[in-house]
Parts: sequence; structure tokens; C-alpha cells
Amino acid sequence: AFEDLTGLPCDRVLGKADAWVNLVHSEDIEWVAKARYNASAEHQDIECRVIRTDASVRWIAGRIFPIWSDTEQQETQPPDYIAAIVRDVTETRAVNHQLFQAQKMESLGQLTGGVAHDFNNLLTVILSNGQLLANRLTEQPELARFANMIVKAAERGAGLNQQLLAFSSKQQLQPKVVCLNELVEETAQMLSRTLGESIRLTLQLDEQSLWSKLDPGQLQNALVNLCINSRDAMPNGGHLQIRLTGIKLDKQFGVEGPAAHIAVKDDGCGIAQ
Repeated sequence: AFEDLTGLPCDRVLGKADAWVNLVHSEDIEWVAKARYNASAEHQDIECRVIRTDASVRWIAGRIFPIWSDTEQQETQPPDYIAAIVRDVTETRAVNHQLFQAQKMESLGQLTGGVAHDFNNLLTVILSNGQLLANRLTEQPELARFANMIVKAAERGAGLNQQLLAFSSKQQLQPKVVCLNELVEETAQMLSRTLGESIRLTLQLDEQSLWSKLDPGQLQNALVNLCINSRDAMPNGGHLQIRLTGIKLDKQFGVEGPAAHIAVKDDGCGIAQ
């Protein structure tokens, strides 16, 4: 089991008290040494990284404990041996990390939903008062222009708020007929500020306007998630393309007839088949 874990033959470490130093990750050596020292008196629970011969890192967890050949000397003499029993917990830690990330995302979604609802109340006041001002200032064009700017800014804020609610899954589906060309283009403009300078985003839209009945916030959310995944698959930068084309389905996915096809393509490392 030791050889499977470390890649080292046992004869490289048997009878060599300091052999562990070459196995333990450099950042963990100090506190493992402290645990070994304290294990002369009582058992110590440990969790640390070991470096395999192929340079890969594995996490181990277990217990270091003292052994006396003569138990009557346990109270007065140092132990004859220090022993350890450990197990490989690399996969367990990875699963726990994924669970932690999922819980963080859930908490973030709850927080986003609460903030978005409060923000929506503020926007309602701004929007209604802005529209009221604009209606009363029709004879004063200069002031009316400022009032209309307030209204437009509040409307953009409301659109952003809908995206926050869609992200937090707090928004009920609200299907409506939309032009996909305009929706995808608007999403791409938002993404261009999010993806960073190392990602080159291109947009390819069908020459004809494609219309569909759907919840625009949910579609945008799906597109954003796909593009963020693509960005993460290209840590050194690359090309990301969003393509919208009109197609005709022949009993595909239980649907046939005219359809819209949205594709997200990137230069990333890809996923095995």
C-alpha cells in the first residue's frame, strides 16, 4: 500500500527515520515534524500532502502514535517507536471541495436574489418619478432630456436586475416573443466586459431576424454560463465564438420545422468524449 501511494519501494525508507522528510510536501514539513515530536507523548491526528516519485501530489490523513515495548515503562520512558497509519484522502478532499463550491454558489444565489429584490424596489421609485417628471416637463425640453436620461438609466438597471434574479433562480419564467438576433447581440456586449482582454469574442448572426417565444433572462443566463465555462477552459486566452443560425429540424429532439440554433465554440482544452 505504501508503494502504491508514494511510488517508492519500501527498502528506500525502512529503517531510515528521516525518510519521511523527502516524502512530505515542503509546506507541510514543519507541522508534521511538530506532530511527530508530540507523538512521543500521545497520539496525533495528521493530514498532509506527500509527493509521489512522478511529482504528483496526494493528500493523506491518519494518526501518529507512540509504541512502548514494555508497557510498564510508558509513564517513565520515551517510546521505542513512533508509528503511523494513514489513508489516501485525495479524492475525498476533491469531492468535499466541489460540495463547498456548490454551497458557496447556492449562498451567493440567495444573497443575489435578496439584493435584487431590494434593488428592484429602489428602481421602481426612480423609474416612476423619472417618468412623472418627464411628462410634466414637455414644455422644457432641456430639463425633459435629463428626466428621460434618468428613466433610461433606471430601465437599464431593471434589465440588469432581471439578470441577477435569473442567476439566483428566484425569477418565475416569463416567456415572450423576442428577436434572438438582438438578444444574443446584447448578451455578447455584456460578455465582452466580463470575459477579459485575453479572450477574443466574435459574433456571427443569421442575416434574417429569428424570433422565438422564450424567457429572455433564462436564455441569457444559459449563454453566460456557457461562455464563462469557455473562458475557464482558456486560461491563457483564446477565441470564443457565438453563432446564431436558422435551421430546419427533421423530427430532432421531438421537434420539427423551422428552428434557431445557437452555438458556443472556443479554443479551450475540450472535454473527453
